[in-house]
Amino acid sequence: MKKGEFVMLEKVKKFLQIFLISLLFAVIIFYLTSCIGYVKVLVVAPLSSDTKEAGESTVNGIRLKVDELNKSGGIIGKRIKVYVVDDKGDPDSATQSIRDVLSKNNFIGIVGAPFSRIAIPVSEVCEDFKIPFVTSVATNPLVTKGKEFSFRACFTDDLQGVALAHFVYEYLGLRVGGVFYDIDDTYSVYLAEKFRIQFENLGGHIVAFYPHPHKPVTVEFPIQKMLEKKVQFVFNPDLYVDASMVYTELRKQNFTGPVIFGDGVDAPQLLARIGKPFNVYYVSHYSRDSEKLIKFSETYKETFKMDPDVEACLAYDAMGILATAIEKANSFDKVKIKDALENLTYDGITGKIEFKNSNDPTKPLYFYGFKNFIPSEVWVFGDK
Repeated sequence: MKKGEFVMLEKVKKFLQIFLISLLFAVIIFYLTSCIGYVKVLVVAPLSSDTKEAGESTVNGIRLKVDELNKSGGIIGKRIKVYVVDDKGDPDSATQSIRDVLSKNNFIGIVGAPFSRIAIPVSEVCEDFKIPFVTSVATNPLVTKGKEFSFRACFTDDLQGVALAHFVYEYLGLRVGGVFYDIDDTYSVYLAEKFRIQFENLGGHIVAFYPHPHKPVTVEFPIQKMLEKKVQFVFNPDLYVDASMVYTELRKQNFTGPVIFGDGVDAPQLLARIGKPFNVYYVSHYSRDSEKLIKFSETYKETFKMDPDVEACLAYDAMGILATAIEKANSFDKVKIKDALENLTYDGITGKIEFKNSNDPTKPLYFYGFKNFIPSEVWVFGDK
């Protein structure tokens, strides 16, 4: 063999050695990243609007669930990373931000969007991108109606409206009332109408059905006109910020009858604004006596130095629902995850959540009043 050929052969051998070592390292790196890599979940929540407390609770609940999952090994070998989009309480801003983020990143699902006015357009974006979406507390039927990829951890306003009507008519035994709602909020408008129809179907009478604007919130005059109708009760399907103003004005105008709210209020947030609620009732998604909920509440309080509200609890379960679907699918393929969500049963802190041939779960509704200014369960609609 000539000297030149020998040198060339040695160079080829060295190249092959380097190539094989590089290939081996590449395989090792690929194997390690496939085992300890991460997948991304997009969280949508209002963090800079008048409901930012609910947004912060939503993020906290989801992060708590994600931390638990990651500590136990993640989901099918992958850790979860959370990315948060501030929906700012504005549907247009929210959808544009989400479209921008989804077009540049690969997410396995979206969780959160606690309010219907945001969750409805978010669900439409998710249909376009074919990505699973589990809203935490958005109860309007349009969030999931006609949608393949959108689900919820909560009940719907169709069911809530019926339950509220039965509560007032049967439990409170009242027959004449007024409804005061936010004309600019999808949740409030739909629930107000659903309640009115069902209450009148039962034999009751709604003698005042008045709207108020979202901004500025003006309540004095319409409440005065409503009380002139001699109503026995007032139903107000507002979120907690406006609901506290409505309640305060009703008492200021010497109305002492029951004031009933939907699930848009939560006891810690309402109490922070009105202090000492009298003759007040609201709907909840869970029983406070649940052992799982009590344990969650202790962990949440220890972690965030505050009590959890409905947004935190249902956000925690919404993330749990998505994670369970991924494990059931044994895949990060979005279509397979969507398929796994259908007919899924999840035993959450807010109770058993079952999807029975529907993207809306079946679950009971709990009614709370206040005893010594502490929430107290008074009635349950549906099977526990």
